[in-house]
Amino acid sequence: MDITTRISLTLSLLTVLAISMSCNNVSAVSVIEPAKLPTRCFHQCGGIYDDHACFTDCIPKGYDHGMCRNGRCCCFNDN
Repeated sequence: MDITTRISLTLSLLTVLAISMSCNNVSAVSVIEPAKLPTRCFHQCGGIYDDHACFTDCIPKGYDHGMCRNGRCCCFNDN
C-alpha cells in the first residue's frame, strides 16, 4: 500500500468518525393555528358607522375582516 492510498484512507476514516460524532439533534415543531372564529354580526351600520368603523371594531375581537352586510356589521376570518 503506497503513501497516497494510506493518506486517502486515513482522511476518509477521520471524516466518517467526525461526522458520526457530531451532534445532529433535529426536531420538528408542529405549528398549531388558533381556531378561527365563526362569522358574527354585531352592530347596526349606518350614518358614521361604515365599513371602516366596522373593520376597526372587528380586529380587536380576533377577526381578520369586518364590513357592513344587510345593514349590520359582520366580522369574519379568511378561510
